[in-house]
Amino acid sequence: MKVRTFDETWDLKWYEDRLAGREQVFSCVAEICKDCKTVLDAGGGPGFLKRFMPDTMLDIVDLSPKAKQFGEEMFPEVKFVTGTIDMMPDTYDAVVGIQIVEHMNGYASFMKMAWNKAQKIVVITFRNGFSRESRRKYRGMDYWDNSYSIEGLWGFINSELHLSKMEIKSVEIDRDYSPELVMVLHK
Repeated sequence: MKVRTFDETWDLKWYEDRLAGREQVFSCVAEICKDCKTVLDAGGGPGFLKRFMPDTMLDIVDLSPKAKQFGEEMFPEVKFVTGTIDMMPDTYDAVVGIQIVEHMNGYASFMKMAWNKAQKIVVITFRNGFSRESRRKYRGMDYWDNSYSIEGLWGFINSELHLSKMEIKSVEIDRDYSPELVMVLHK
């Protein structure tokens, strides 16, 4: 299977800018995962979640080889994989996806894979809530599509995942969009 990669011209400053003003979301995710010994951050870029979870065994999977390169330089103790979540083992206490589903055309396959790989919880954050329709072009290609709806997501969760508990947290962030929703799915 050929893995699609993102633009190779993104630099570390681009990733740092993406984090700036969103530290509260990373702190919230770290707090949720504080009792987890192993965490997979799907779409985790250069691994900034490690700044908020220094004592946790963290693996990062991301499509960008540049993100892996930056991450390995900053966090040599973290395992970085260039690829997709389906390439990772099914052995993590938690699987995290911080602002990832809006970068996909659909969330169902990602949510199923995250659910199957997590032993305890899945933590997904959503930019701008659930129902905002937006599409941004980046060099002529669709970069994200967060056209998912809350009704579709609830229907999917109820029909496909067998939860013991679900929590939704709202995190105010210091960016041009707010709040960010954090969904915690417990097995």
